[in-house]
Amino acid sequence: MNVEQLADAIRNEPLVGYTLAEAGVGGMSPPQRDFHSSPSRKRAFIAANKIGKSYAGAAEAWFHLLGRHPLREVPPVGSEGWLLAPDLKTGWATCSKAMRELEPRGALDPACRYVEGIGYQYRGRKIVKVAPAYGGGYMVGKGCEQSLLALEGARVRWAWVDEPPKETHFRGLRARLTMDLAPVWLTLTPVGRPVGWLRDMLEGNNANNVDPEGGWAVQHVELNEYNAPHRTAEDIQAQIDECSPWEHNQRILSQWDGLTAGRWVTGFSEGNIFDDDAVPERVEAVGLGWDHGERPGKSICYLVVFDGSRVWVLDEYCNDDRDTPASEAKAVYEMLVRWGINLDGVTEARGDVNSAGRLGMGFTMNDLLERAFAELAGASRPPFNIQTPYKKRGSVDARVRLMSHACVDGKLRVHHKCARLIHTLRHWRGQNNDLKDPFDAMGYIAEVFLSPALGGSSGRLIIG
Repeated sequence: MNVEQLADAIRNEPLVGYTLAEAGVGGMSPPQRDFHSSPSRKRAFIAANKIGKSYAGAAEAWFHLLGRHPLREVPPVGSEGWLLAPDLKTGWATCSKAMRELEPRGALDPACRYVEGIGYQYRGRKIVKVAPAYGGGYMVGKGCEQSLLALEGARVRWAWVDEPPKETHFRGLRARLTMDLAPVWLTLTPVGRPVGWLRDMLEGNNANNVDPEGGWAVQHVELNEYNAPHRTAEDIQAQIDECSPWEHNQRILSQWDGLTAGRWVTGFSEGNIFDDDAVPERVEAVGLGWDHGERPGKSICYLVVFDGSRVWVLDEYCNDDRDTPASEAKAVYEMLVRWGINLDGVTEARGDVNSAGRLGMGFTMNDLLERAFAELAGASRPPFNIQTPYKKRGSVDARVRLMSHACVDGKLRVHHKCARLIHTLRHWRGQNNDLKDPFDAMGYIAEVFLSPALGGSSGRLIIG
């Protein structure tokens, strides 16, 4: 292909131009080429905003719809694929627009059309269908706001996931792909919903001893001139300068962690996180704080220490399975032992006022935990009492203000391994959801030492 033919291809056949032209003049950027050429069945293109991630996802969708790919193998012509978006209405319009810019001439089925602002439609449904001459393949739109039943039944030969999905819907999608070991690719900027589960799956989590799922090719693409050759240095710098500082890490550097705008504990920052080298050697009091729940992931406990002026959140326990009071008490005891603390070293404990339900008629979870700790201590009486926190109207708002001010003043520090709490402090916006549970558990006990009316426990303890 000579220069004139290539220029014509870029103008009239953008998918051909995207494949053959140089970066910056219609062709793939270096990270886009790396993404398309990866032989991995599972790929994740995690990128800053306006770097071409959805454009790359759209090109990949066309390669699969047409049954031919310039850089890797794809399923044969005529296959069915899915697009999974967080919100189908918005996601379908966005992804359809990117696909429209790359649409090969004559590739669409006569009954399929593109509607500006809505996206591709085929017989009234959100479907891209190619003409019989191109094999008749099609891509169906699915959204995370739909019932999980919308992801049942079909045998899907490939899938594109654009932007962070709900974990439940992503799992439902993958069940459709396993029979054929079908390819799946993700294009996303890690904002908009908690993505800890996705990060753990793709890259593991050393703090929680989680290994990454094998087989993923993961790219992190930050915004710069090399990675976005189709843009100018001036508009790239403008995007960097105008990005909210709360989301700079994610929207510019393509990192997992940032800060959510509108989060409630606004005083929390990276400066409140500490590692093993900064653990206080001498403290005045030790506390445990619980938010109880029966379902996995809903019962959480924090170990904190008070050094006379600051509260240090040392560790967290969360029930990954349905625990009994006895197994939970044992796990918390083991958490104490890791820090060189005995049961009789706990000076304060607070736990939500949950009933024990069928586990103990007429008893609370605090009652049953106290009994379990007594058994662990080999005594008839528990080594400490678990009191209920103040929970009347306005108590949550008061704890939020107290914790936020403590963060600003450097009086609240959180160990880097307390992953759930750190995620909550970065992203919780006051909703009564799973992000609230870690805040409640920590807040119940931290306020004992931080509140002027409640603080001040005596008795020094050496940790370690």
